[in-house]
Amino acid sequence: MTHPGKVPVAAHGDELGNALAYLRSLYDPIVGLVSETPFGDDQGRKLYWMNDNIFAIAAFREHGTSSDKTLAEDIHRRVLMIAQLLSLPRYEDGFPKLGLHEVILGYPLTLPLPCASTHILFEQGYKLGLTIWNGTRDRECFVQDFSGYADNLLYESLSAFHAGNLTNARARFREAVEFWDGRGLADNSFLNPSDTQYLRYTTYKLALLLYVAEKLQEELSFWNQAVETIWRMQTYNGGMVTNYVGQDAPIGGANTETTAIVVLADPTHRQTEKTWPSFSELSYVQVLLGLVSIVLALNVLILVRIARRHAAP
Repeated sequence: MTHPGKVPVAAHGDELGNALAYLRSLYDPIVGLVSETPFGDDQGRKLYWMNDNIFAIAAFREHGTSSDKTLAEDIHRRVLMIAQLLSLPRYEDGFPKLGLHEVILGYPLTLPLPCASTHILFEQGYKLGLTIWNGTRDRECFVQDFSGYADNLLYESLSAFHAGNLTNARARFREAVEFWDGRGLADNSFLNPSDTQYLRYTTYKLALLLYVAEKLQEELSFWNQAVETIWRMQTYNGGMVTNYVGQDAPIGGANTETTAIVVLADPTHRQTEKTWPSFSELSYVQVLLGLVSIVLALNVLILVRIARRHAAP
């Protein structure tokens, strides 16, 4: 659904269709999943991430054609089957409890987020990967300060939104918005010299920000800029590149995760006019200063009126 105050952009509608076509091209009916990229390893084995396929399911369901929606259900059934075969922790409906990315389908998050571990399984002719957030700090898995990562804040916002807690949803969204530096979301990954994403903006985080903004019906003063930045990361085959520097310099190739999240965000419209920053874009200090300024202005107005009354004959 398009926001009031935003208008469709035909060219970007075409780009969205190309992104969907890219996702379709990665589906393998034998494996039953969408691969990470069109390419395999040295032995020709493609990698199929369970996490990526969660986003593919959501993208096909929300913005796909009728055949795409059928494809989404085929992938969904395959994910349920794999979860059962691997004895993964599951929700009551059998969907794998990976701990984070399934929030995009409406599943809840367990907070605070546990640490995560990544696993690659070698199957007949292909590789199956999954990242699962179910670890404890005494296990061998990576641990992060999740509050400093824009995507995790946005997943938390979505979880709160699905639970009907709009106050927390907007609070987490507001924290993610504050990472915007005029080009992208400069969160802990961007600022940490030891991180592989150091000084690299991330397309899917920016798209996820737009997606959550739509869910919460929030306006962003930099919406148009974000839309244009995202589409500059599209490659010749319709896929979306994850990393970029500046605003128009993509780094690397396209992949399923980023492409699916861009499709979910549906950045095919622009604001009809420039708006003032929404409340969610303002820091608490800015809000406080604004309120103080209003109070001072009112006091000055009152004093001026009192002075005029005393000066009148």
